[in-house]
Amino acid sequence: MASGSDPARVLNGVDGLASGVPGVFKASALTERLIRLPEEVAGAFPDLGLTRGRTISCYGGSAVSLGLRLVASACHAGGWCAVVSSTRSINPAAAREAGVALERTLWITADDLGVATALCLDSCAVVLVHGVVALRDARRLQARANNCSSTLILLNSDFAQADIVFETTNERWEGLLGGYGHLMHRDLKLHVRVRHAAPMSPKQLRLHHVSIHT
Repeated sequence: MASGSDPARVLNGVDGLASGVPGVFKASALTERLIRLPEEVAGAFPDLGLTRGRTISCYGGSAVSLGLRLVASACHAGGWCAVVSSTRSINPAAAREAGVALERTLWITADDLGVATALCLDSCAVVLVHGVVALRDARRLQARANNCSSTLILLNSDFAQADIVFETTNERWEGLLGGYGHLMHRDLKLHVRVRHAAPMSPKQLRLHHVSIHT
């Protein structure tokens, strides 16, 4: 796990780690273009997996939870991932509960999200951005993600030009004591828009809670 105000310095270190640590790869070293996803979310994707090079926009009450599940899948496939924000708005402990491998995830805090994200796309399989990204910057980052074969996830952003747009609604926690005790899963409805494709019917998802003690 890494953080800092100089993304370029941090990522230079990642390049060295990626070439010297067995089982850890840069985005360009991952040979599989389709990253497998858990069954609970795979059905919401046209290819039943996370296709590298695409830009995904997520917004709604469960956008962060969904985004972290995608990051977790890329970590498990052996790739480096990055979480970029301007305010450290995503807690690493929550990411770990979602299955994210913190040892292969960069935590970048930067005032200029566009520059920091662009640098991360060069070295990471999946880059998740939480914060306001200008439309012009989002378009540039989308093109860069495609060129780098990295996946860009924009949270709480209705970027209409994204390859896939997810909107989460009707969220509900369930578990012991009606969700107020031990949390077991979250039910939600996922509205999906795929660029240049016919509208898809809303998907009903169940995101299982992962205990940090397991």
